[in-house]
Amino acid sequence: MSRGARLSSTRKDWALTGDALSRLLNYLDPNQDLAAEEYERLRQMLIVFFQYRGLTNPDQLADDTINRVARRLSEGEQIDASPRTYFYAVARNVWREQLVSPRVPASVDDLPPSVLAMDSIAESTHIEREQRFECLERCLAQLPPDTRELILNYYHGEKSSKIQTRKELAAQLGIQPNALRIRVCRIRDKLEQCVRNCLDEYANH
Repeated sequence: MSRGARLSSTRKDWALTGDALSRLLNYLDPNQDLAAEEYERLRQMLIVFFQYRGLTNPDQLADDTINRVARRLSEGEQIDASPRTYFYAVARNVWREQLVSPRVPASVDDLPPSVLAMDSIAESTHIEREQRFECLERCLAQLPPDTRELILNYYHGEKSSKIQTRKELAAQLGIQPNALRIRVCRIRDKLEQCVRNCLDEYANH
């Protein structure tokens, strides 16, 4: 793998420039419209990556990961790996640097889908946690874009902001909050089953 996947923390004096952004988008796809769409997809997946590993600042860490890749490209780094593979390799290094233990949710309703599919994060081995997180990411990617966006937004943020976010989501959909909760529960049930099936595949190999 290219040495860029093993880089250390982003230089404090480095900022994403227009030229660096153009290089990044070109790496994602020569078609600028498609590149912009892929950028948003990758950023959302990175947020999920950090969020479900118990980190409290997933948005910032996702941007940090993107900046690291952009900096390497701006410095002339030749990256042979696919964008998704490379971004995840960098994200794993960012995650390891944080050395943060998984956050214990306040209630069952606050549990994200990945945790609901687990018997116990605390008692899981490092490999088991990695398998579960990767299964969640795979299952999320299989959802229709609007469904994936709905459940990610529903669980995003701290408890105080979640309440307002969920009210806004219900209003956007033209349904009552209880109806929104039922809809999300159905999506969550499908995700849990998908994650269990994925974990069974790991167990059978």
